[in-house]
Amino acid sequence: MGLSKVIGFARDLLIAAFFGTSKLADAFNFAYLFTGNIFILLGGVNGPFHSAFIASLPTESENNKEKQNQVFTQSILISLLAFLILSIFFTWCSAWYLPLILGQQKSLILETTKQIQLMFPVFILSGAIGILFGASASKQDYFWPSISPLINSFCLIFILLVFYKQLSVLSLGLGYSLGAVAQFFIQFYHCQKVGFKLVKIKLNENWLEIKKFIFILLPALLSSSIGSLNVYIDSFFCANLPEGSWTAILMANRLIQLPFGILVGSALLSFLPRATSLKNNINDFTQNLSQEIINLFRLLIPASILTLVLAKPLIQILFQRGSFDYNSTNLVNLALIGLSFSLISALPREIYTRAFYALGDSKWPFYISLLSLIWNALFDYLLVQKFQVLGIALSTTLTAFINSLLLAICLYKQFKINIFSGSFILKILWLCLIGSLTYLVCNFVFDYLENVSLLNNLPKINWLNLKSLAEIIICGITTLIVYFGLLFAGQKIRKFN
Repeated sequence: MGLSKVIGFARDLLIAAFFGTSKLADAFNFAYLFTGNIFILLGGVNGPFHSAFIASLPTESENNKEKQNQVFTQSILISLLAFLILSIFFTWCSAWYLPLILGQQKSLILETTKQIQLMFPVFILSGAIGILFGASASKQDYFWPSISPLINSFCLIFILLVFYKQLSVLSLGLGYSLGAVAQFFIQFYHCQKVGFKLVKIKLNENWLEIKKFIFILLPALLSSSIGSLNVYIDSFFCANLPEGSWTAILMANRLIQLPFGILVGSALLSFLPRATSLKNNINDFTQNLSQEIINLFRLLIPASILTLVLAKPLIQILFQRGSFDYNSTNLVNLALIGLSFSLISALPREIYTRAFYALGDSKWPFYISLLSLIWNALFDYLLVQKFQVLGIALSTTLTAFINSLLLAICLYKQFKINIFSGSFILKILWLCLIGSLTYLVCNFVFDYLENVSLLNNLPKINWLNLKSLAEIIICGITTLIVYFGLLFAGQKIRKFN
């Protein structure tokens, strides 16, 4: 999974080098909302199709192999047929729904429509690939579900490098579609190796399993879709901003997701089963919940500081080459500054949501996600007019903070779980104080380095900006020494007292 993220990030770097934050890049990313975004949401590991298939699959035995293959066959066909019908509908109605998001920008709508038409194989195969993930996982085989997302990235990189001169931005849509098709057939071949195969459908048999699959799938689809609707709200308010704004938001978000996905994602894998085992002991459950938040705050605060202070040199090192020019850097820099605080504001939301799941309650996270659509749209409306792309980023950060606060209140109201004890609040305040002091030191060092003549005279070797690299290394080391030094000193003082 980590390798997939690295290769995916390399793909994003290549796209940035070819297209920067241009209108063509915006067209691909808007089209991605209706194809690739749905592909990841529905067809990914632990997505609704994956989970629904595993939950509805008959238990494995000699007598049930035929039943399993019937459920496998019918689920695949139902998914392909449903998404084929939806893809025809979306293609036919694109002239209606694209202006709702993109306004009356005819050239952008035209380019986005071309991308959507190229990428609808991605949409059609979304559910089926999720089912294939579930089929492999049901046999305790996790290799291909973990590694197959690499295929999409490799195909897109290959098509872009080979056919860029002939197809320009259309090579992105073509590459992504070919990657989805290749992923489907490789996953399907692997499922046959672990015991699944397509069989002749028996309409009068196995209806209970298919009914169970559908009834599990529908609410899971609804829950998964609510969170993604905020993306469409952001894109609506972003469509009328300067060219490249939406691409800048997405690129900044990908930078944020690197530390957040690695640190929080890894922690959540162990937190949920541990919390589930403690659900009958409220005191231990609450203590475990509080400690998880404190531990992750300790790690995410320095990541947030470095992102906030070093946003511009990070972007220059990673992206500024080819069509991604200085103006593109400034645009992504604004978005990244606004999103840097979301590393902290989104953390409690993720932990509290898993706490609800551990306690067997998924409705309150769903209700709050539904309500978040309202205040996200409100923040977008209020902030975009004044701050433009920075306003979109700040809206995302504020929405995550309100979600976290409401989830904490609901945990107390529903289960009498109150993590806001005196010691918890003191630890959070202490971490905030250390973080603030570290930020001041890091920002002072960065401002000093900006004016150091030695660094200003460093040459730029090909695509590598040596000045930006030096700033990142010096400020990064300084931040880590100051932050963890203050943490260590604080622990020593508490022990002494």
